[in-house]
Amino acid sequence: MRPALPALLGLLLLAGAAQAQNNDACSREADDATRRVERDMSRQPPSKNDTAAYQRWSQTLHEQLEAVNRRYEDCRRRAERPASAQSISKLEACRQTALSQMDDLQKRYAGRSASMAEQTAFRDGQMAILDARMACERAAAKG
Repeated sequence: MRPALPALLGLLLLAGAAQAQNNDACSREADDATRRVERDMSRQPPSKNDTAAYQRWSQTLHEQLEAVNRRYEDCRRRAERPASAQSISKLEACRQTALSQMDDLQKRYAGRSASMAEQTAFRDGQMAILDARMACERAAAKG
């Protein structure tokens, strides 16, 4: 077997596990949103004797629950979208680049007492690397 093939298979398995976690997260978010809508709408129910007001209230409740359902379906579809080999390789490239930049940054400040300004520069460098990695990973995930 080629050396890269086990790594690729491992990444695909991780993507499948992440997909299941994303589906669970989508379900939790939808459940929370449904409970929130029902709780908010139950605070202000109109009199059942006023049919016009009750119908407007019911229509609003229905529209809000439909919006929750649409967001859930969109989330679920995004979670189920299979990762392509190209996006996986982009993701791995983002991670490797960030790791090498972080190692370079740590080597630059290693083995000495850093002044307050140097510590601040070090933390700012770390944050910049992490921000760049997250942006790269988001772009790779979108395909």
